[in-house]
Amino acid sequence: MKIYLNTFASLLSKRSESSLNNAINGLFREHNAPFWYSRIRPGVRAFFVENLNYSKLDELVVKLDGVITESRFQKNDCENSKQAVLLIKAKSFDLLAGKNMLKPAVKSVSFYGIKLDVNPDAIIVWKDREGMLHVGAIKTKLRKSAFRQEEATMIACMLRFYLETLFPDYIVEDEFCLCYDAFRGKVYSVKDYTKNLILASGLAQRIAANSPEAA
Repeated sequence: MKIYLNTFASLLSKRSESSLNNAINGLFREHNAPFWYSRIRPGVRAFFVENLNYSKLDELVVKLDGVITESRFQKNDCENSKQAVLLIKAKSFDLLAGKNMLKPAVKSVSFYGIKLDVNPDAIIVWKDREGMLHVGAIKTKLRKSAFRQEEATMIACMLRFYLETLFPDYIVEDEFCLCYDAFRGKVYSVKDYTKNLILASGLAQRIAANSPEAA
């Protein structure tokens, strides 16, 4: 059972047992990435992976302008996507200066019975003066909808889990496991990792137990 990280984190926003159950049941229905999302994500990733190449964002804006002109279908989503790209372009990323930005070779990791699609925008790698290798990752939140701090923190924590799984010989840096909310200009990093991992593992096991594959 594959679950997208943003979807997984959003389950934390469910404030009642019934709404959580409904959300979990909704995971098992077939769904594809929205049209607008498939247009914007590769361009945002190219921006980060190519060492903050702002021309990639300019190209993305032109493409989105074309989509908005050509079709009314999901027009608002495309316009919101364009706004997200412009906000990313206006953001200073001094924290990433001098770091190597790599395209993730692996999107998903196994996590307590589910396949968690983490799929960061970029892996952040650098070497310190002693020759030790350090690693982090960044994932951008592109939707304009409500986004709670606990969702962002969970995304950052799961980025850390992903990196610890795939880069066992590297030092995973909490402050470089980054969830960036483009619309609000906020960057979140790991907080209360052990507590959040326990919460996430319980949720993952619950999803796995309710999956049709478990029947």
